[in-house]
Amino acid sequence: MDRKKRKSQKRGFKTKKEAEEWVAHFKYQQSSDPSMPLRDFWKIHMEDMGKRLKETTIENKEHIWRCKIEPYFGDLPINEITPSRIRRWQSEMIEKGFKLTYLKSINSQLSAVMNYAVRFYDLRSNPCLKAGSMGKGRADERPY
Repeated sequence: MDRKKRKSQKRGFKTKKEAEEWVAHFKYQQSSDPSMPLRDFWKIHMEDMGKRLKETTIENKEHIWRCKIEPYFGDLPINEITPSRIRRWQSEMIEKGFKLTYLKSINSQLSAVMNYAVRFYDLRSNPCLKAGSMGKGRADERPY
């Protein structure tokens, strides 16, 4: 996969140090390094996706990230998140007694971030696919 080089220029920094920090952050974001911690990658993912989503959707994603995914995977490098770790995490989530549709939503958030890493940051494969899903996409119908 060839990436075209594109020049980027940012102006208006008050100090040279501020400019250098921006350059370092920019280069870090542009690198296709799947060894960055998931916490850092989440920020990159949400910066991009936040422009495409409604405010309430962003709030829901942030809540699921903060409460369910970040405590378990936040410090791990993306390329060290394995299907077996995901299965253990899924088991913990299931044991907490959440509704099946909520479990599906939680799992979908992690899978979406990993898909983003596969698509745009050269992660070899999405470990969520190998781990399998949890929960249900639709609630059972209740007879009245």
